[in-house]
Amino acid sequence: MTHRTIFFWLFALASSYGHAAVFTVNVVNQDGVPVSGFRWLVEQDTTLSVTPGVRDLNSLSLSFHTSHTPTVMQGETAAASVTADIPAVVFGTRYFVSVLPYAGYQMGGAALAIPATGAGSVTVVVNRHVIPTAQITLFVFEDNHPINNIPDLPAEQGIDGTANAFSVLLFDAAGQYGIAGGRISKDAFNNPLGTEYDPATQAVSKLGDGVIHLSSSGVAVIKNLAPAKYGIQVVPPLGQDWHQTSTIEGTKTVDAWVKPNEPRYFVEFGPPGPHVFIGFVRTTNNAAVLKGGATITGKIVNMHA
Repeated sequence: MTHRTIFFWLFALASSYGHAAVFTVNVVNQDGVPVSGFRWLVEQDTTLSVTPGVRDLNSLSLSFHTSHTPTVMQGETAAASVTADIPAVVFGTRYFVSVLPYAGYQMGGAALAIPATGAGSVTVVVNRHVIPTAQITLFVFEDNHPINNIPDLPAEQGIDGTANAFSVLLFDAAGQYGIAGGRISKDAFNNPLGTEYDPATQAVSKLGDGVIHLSSSGVAVIKNLAPAKYGIQVVPPLGQDWHQTSTIEGTKTVDAWVKPNEPRYFVEFGPPGPHVFIGFVRTTNNAAVLKGGATITGKIVNMHA
């Protein structure tokens, strides 16, 4: 098939250079086949420009970038090209273009920079629906050796979810910020969580019950989710005196960011592990553990109510 490129021309009159900047944006699917008909949005990229290997005090290690990204222009077209002028652009300013096809594809985007040459090109890749689902691996453990909010394996072990009635709650993270997200009990195909599918036909082989079950080793794998940001809460059974020790930002909700075809492990710092781990500790009156007290001395130099 002949490769047909969707040209998105941005003409900008730069006050410091005095000539137009021309950009070619190629919109294709994951197979390199052009996609026609889309809405588009151009924003000024106000994030910090980081060059790997170059020491820069103006970096994310020492400061936060601006969260506001001003909209420069937007539009839509059913044709194979669109032409637009961006006024008063200075070369070196960075932009980001987002593309949302009319149907059949995910949205995509690409960074745009205005070089001194006044010409450049980028390719926006949009993934064809249906995209792979995501999954979240959860580990619930007894945080008692020592109490430090992380699983210290093999000294600390998972809590037996078959013998302890811990409840696992999955939330649409948008619901944490005022948008109507709320608790989730169904998967991406509108079937109850826990539903199993035939890998060959994708037909339902076993209908789930909508409940997230912990294994005897304290592990749960939540499958067939739409890629998104989620929040997980684990509620201990009443009357057993469990206290949560793990948190991200001081709340009982722990976040999970999962992408299409997400693996069963997550890598952030150190070796791979579960996407979410939540520790609990129990109040104890065990004399073998409570072997006595200790004396702490010192001077309080500052305090406030």
